[in-house]
Amino acid sequence: MNYSLVDILHTAGQAIRIPCNVVLILLMIISVVQVGHVIVESCFEIRHGKLNSIALAESLYGKDKEEKQRLIEESLLNSQEKQMLRELLNAENMSEDMRQAVAERLLEAQEARYAKILHVTELVVKLGPMFGLMGTLIPLGPGIVALGTGDVQTLSSSMEMAFDTTIAGVISAAVCSVLTGIRKRWYNRNMQNIQLLMESIL
Repeated sequence: MNYSLVDILHTAGQAIRIPCNVVLILLMIISVVQVGHVIVESCFEIRHGKLNSIALAESLYGKDKEEKQRLIEESLLNSQEKQMLRELLNAENMSEDMRQAVAERLLEAQEARYAKILHVTELVVKLGPMFGLMGTLIPLGPGIVALGTGDVQTLSSSMEMAFDTTIAGVISAAVCSVLTGIRKRWYNRNMQNIQLLMESIL
């Protein structure tokens, strides 16, 4: 009975070797793609970082709707932020409570968009080490058995696979951890800017 359980566990462990390796390859591909996305995104964020939100908020304060729209369109805000402020301006005929609710809803939607983008790299940060460790342990079983029988070639192949999967998982997680940190700084700054501008409009 014990041998049957060991055989089942061994078979299950070896059966997930290929799926584990496939996942690691996918995580590495996602990491490379996300690096490209961040490089493209940085071109817009560098320009966006030049925005003086305090000066823009001061210029918006007390102006009429047409003047506010002109200032918003001429600013360094990105297209999503401009659309958010336009929607808030279009709610000027509503009560103060309603306008406040509109502003909160727009901010929540923007936070949800940012969270969706961050979720991809955050997921790789979590899964990379997990599958890297799994890919390390799975080949060690046959490697240890080969060591006992003196099969150096199988042992060498198993150890190589173990190290490769560890490296793949750690690199994917490390790259996406850096990308997540960069994006969080950008998005926190953007959210602070848009909140200040909405307060000025309200």
